[in-house]
Amino acid sequence: MDKVIAALTPASLIALGKLSFSWARAKMDRRAVHACVQATTRDAPLESHLDTATLAKRTCLPDDRVQDACVTDGRIHRHRAPGQPDLWSVWRSAPQEPPSVYESRGLLIL
Repeated sequence: MDKVIAALTPASLIALGKLSFSWARAKMDRRAVHACVQATTRDAPLESHLDTATLAKRTCLPDDRVQDACVTDGRIHRHRAPGQPDLWSVWRSAPQEPPSVYESRGLLIL
């Protein structure tokens, strides 16, 4: 029993260390990306959006880490346009109008 505990203790410490490192790195990435997005924000909503490649160049982070930081940070919002890359900003995209109650929605089964 003591040998099992002695074997599991270092493994659990290493796993905890890796988890702590990845959590801290993700938090620093989110902070850096948010600071970059906040610094480039203007008064006009659609002029402040930046794509992932631009954010990666400005923060000196790889594209995948910038993408992860933008997706996991609630302060950064995504703007999707057909045929364009995802754009990120602190501005929320304009809400779409709710569907009309008079539009045909198809067959409803009760």
